Amino acid sequence: MKLKIFLYISVYIFLSCSNKQEENDKNSVKTENDERTKKVYSYSVGLHFLNDYAAFVSSNPGGDVNVWLEKRYDVTEAFKKEVKRVLSEARKEDPEMGLGFDPILNAQDCPESFVIHSSDGNYLILKGKDWSDFKVSLKLVHVKGKTLVDGSGIINLPAKMKTIE
Repeated sequence: MKLKIFLYISVYIFLSCSNKQEENDKNSVKTENDERTKKVYSYSVGLHFLNDYAAFVSSNPGGDVNVWLEKRYDVTEAFKKEVKRVLSEARKEDPEMGLGFDPILNAQDCPESFVIHSSDGNYLILKGKDWSDFKVSLKLVHVKGKTLVDGSGIINLPAKMKTIE
């Protein structure tokens, strides 16, 4: 009788441990998949933003970037303010020419669309779809569960991320 009880207890303990290990393995896989999904979503926010911007620039030469940015919900307020500041200071220094290049792209011209080139933590590097030498860095941040663009081109980026080779 004692042997049966011992066997029942042993089997119960073994099955309990086995189930917990399976549950831990499932949670581990779920967490890894969740992280991958978050990254893919984050990257798609940046990609969508820059492709929309390229479309805006090509269809509205000389259009007001600040007006376009004010309608965006995928960028931070700090990003909007910095673009406005950079463009305003450039117009004060040279009212006719302004900055002379696009601060969001860090260039005068740009491809029609972008694809993901690589990522480095919170930085996403995009390249021209049909212009692979053209690269732009974006800084992505997470605010209240949403991914937002906080930097692009020369806006809110460290020097090493402004020019990508």
